Amino acid sequence: MMNTTLRYIGISHKSASVSCRERFCLSDAEKGILLHRLQRQFEDIKGLFLLFTCNRAEVYFESKTTSSEAVLKAFLEFKLGESTKL
Repeated sequence: MMNTTLRYIGISHKSASVSCRERFCLSDAEKGILLHRLQRQFEDIKGLFLLFTCNRAEVYFESKTTSSEAVLKAFLEFKLGESTKL
């Protein structure tokens, strides 16, 4: 039996420029849409938390099988509107 693991994706002022971080800001409406979309796309995600400030953009989630890479790809497709290869 696999354990649920806390995973995350994110960028911060330490890893990305202001202009890069600005590209990934989400409005309150976008946050709700993203939460719903991730929960639908990855049914094994049990806990999901979005943290967006002027210094960081982070998505935390609990999952048995969904990888951070899969959530990153889904986030980039949501925000940038394009399919991405990781």
